[in-house]
Amino acid sequence: MNQERIDQLLTLYGRNECSTEELAELHKWYQQLDTNQAPPFTDDKAAAQLQAQLWEQLKTARQPTRVFRLPVWARVAAVAIVLAGAAFWLVQTNSSKTTTPLAVTPAPKKISIPYGATKKIQLPDGTEVWLNAGSELLYAADFNTRHRTVQLSGEAFFDVKKDAERPFIINTGKMNIRVLGTAFNVKAYPEDKTSEASLIRGAIEVSMHGDPKKKFILRPNEKIVFPNRPLPGSNDLEALQREGYALSSVSINPVDSSVVETAWTNNRLAFMNERFGDIAQQLERKFEVKLHFEDSTAAGLRFTATFEDEDIRETLEALQYSLPFNFRIDKKDIYITR
Repeated sequence: MNQERIDQLLTLYGRNECSTEELAELHKWYQQLDTNQAPPFTDDKAAAQLQAQLWEQLKTARQPTRVFRLPVWARVAAVAIVLAGAAFWLVQTNSSKTTTPLAVTPAPKKISIPYGATKKIQLPDGTEVWLNAGSELLYAADFNTRHRTVQLSGEAFFDVKKDAERPFIINTGKMNIRVLGTAFNVKAYPEDKTSEASLIRGAIEVSMHGDPKKKFILRPNEKIVFPNRPLPGSNDLEALQREGYALSSVSINPVDSSVVETAWTNNRLAFMNERFGDIAQQLERKFEVKLHFEDSTAAGLRFTATFEDEDIRETLEALQYSLPFNFRIDKKDIYITR
């Protein structure tokens, strides 16, 4: 090391600006002062003093702080590693927390019948059901495991498979029906004036939604009717509204002794002294049409009749032989006048 380099290093050292390499270089020079190189100082005492001073300072001097700066690619990679680590930690944490799967309730079974159609089905317990036009039957996926409960909107004929341990229950908008094994018809269209249950064989227990403690036991060929809503001005239903229900016998067709309430299961239309306004709802569901009474007196006409294969025009023409009225068909709309 020449004198110029020694002076440079000593100057930097005096300013406390030496790098690590420069301190190492200066220290190496210092270690060699008493051996191979001539003393840099002309005065031995001054040299000895400086040597002692340098030695103490070298031992206690603070190393200059070095700042390490990563290149851009290295900083991006470091950030990516940190984020990947955080994501891994979150996944592991959430996975360890999700130990119990949520229970999923199977969707209920629903059978819908459009206007103009009927359908016969068999439930998982072997019960046979005939569904009339515009009806909907709903039952849970676990039907026939712990219970046999169905929800009905519309009209259905049930031939229930006997099971003493699991009673068959039908819920409608106005009544509940509990049976063990029997055959009966339920008519429960929400848009109709009334809902009714007609028993063919066996026995059923019927209760009202508004008064569940009041129960009715029906015997074969008995029928119970409930009003679906208040019916102001319906004199023929005055007793029904006053009592909240009406018990009677099913209607028997005098021609062939068949039950009128279940005639639809044989694809027949049967009326027993019914108002034209009420018959119209049955015609609409069977023939997919809409009847409009342009004369209110026409809706009050009463008919008794049975039809099997007639279409809507033939049905109306046949009714005209009983009582006079006029009708006009415009596609799916039929207009009735006197």
